[in-house]
Amino acid sequence: MNYTERGNRLKNRREELGYTTRDLAEKINVSSGTISNIEIQGSMPKLELAYKLARALNKPTDWILTGVDERFGATKIPVIGGNKTGLEWDWDTIDLTKINEFVDFPVQPAGRFYALRVNDDSMSPRILDGEAVIVDPFSTPQTGEDVVVQLRSGETIIKTLLSIRDDIIFLGSINSLYQRIIKNYVDIRFIHPIVAVARSTTIKTNKK
Repeated sequence: MNYTERGNRLKNRREELGYTTRDLAEKINVSSGTISNIEIQGSMPKLELAYKLARALNKPTDWILTGVDERFGATKIPVIGGNKTGLEWDWDTIDLTKINEFVDFPVQPAGRFYALRVNDDSMSPRILDGEAVIVDPFSTPQTGEDVVVQLRSGETIIKTLLSIRDDIIFLGSINSLYQRIIKNYVDIRFIHPIVAVARSTTIKTNKK
């Protein structure tokens, strides 16, 4: 799912309910410009905003983030590492009983998403140091999206996917798209799209 798909989906649902952008903005206590930016650019929302949109549009939070229209109860999204500290678990072999931290938020069937702490401000202001990115390993990343990239060396980075040409991956950031990072596809273990950002206050310690 790319950002344009998200924006169109939210706009269509708003119009289906008969809301103007101002109506929806007032319902969730944000500016009309915030709603317009999400619909036009498909901007990646903070989890708190996604939750408010879900309630206002009478849709599950999963649908806001990924387009999946299923209703599930609250689950814990496991934090499996950070972009600077590395991954403590592979995303597909997580032992939830041994996870120390999780993002406390009512989304997704258990096991669809994972979270990573952000340990720098290279993606500021969209993603801030200390926040956690929510990652969907089952979606195909699209150009223009923010992604988590793990190299075969073990290094994990959070960047914007600029393009893929002739098995060469071009990455950048919101602050310095001209400073591209170029990687060979064979050097990359996986690229997973980021679907939302969680503030540091939503990251909880798992009680054993």
